[in-house]
Amino acid sequence: MSEHLIETLENGVCTLTMNRPEARNAMSGPMMQALNEAVPRVAADKNVRAVVLTGAGGAFCAGGDVVAIYKATKGLLADDSPRRRQFGDQYLLFYSLSQVQPFQISLLNGITLGGGVGLTWHSPVRIATEGTVFAMPEA
Repeated sequence: MSEHLIETLENGVCTLTMNRPEARNAMSGPMMQALNEAVPRVAADKNVRAVVLTGAGGAFCAGGDVVAIYKATKGLLADDSPRRRQFGDQYLLFYSLSQVQPFQISLLNGITLGGGVGLTWHSPVRIATEGTVFAMPEA
């Protein structure tokens, strides 16, 4: 389990909460790795009837961690994997979410940008709150 993902199971509902509120839940490598491990495992669990994807703090997900990509590109990080792996890991995650068989709900509670929108794309139910900001800036 990653500190960047909180997983709870109650009454057949598994809630996956992205937990990087200081970065508006931008998808870092460790967060995507945790989600890429959790989603197939949760989807295969016969005790799970529904999966809720949400974010901690005032954001659902601000997309990919562009700060880490920038720093890796400029040589400011010892590890350049954010630059090399961001999009492959992200698209693998989107595919995994598209294969989820339990009922899937995305709760867009705040900022939802770019890759955060991609996380919700395959949810049959997407719930926006009065505080939701939804955009695809790369488009």
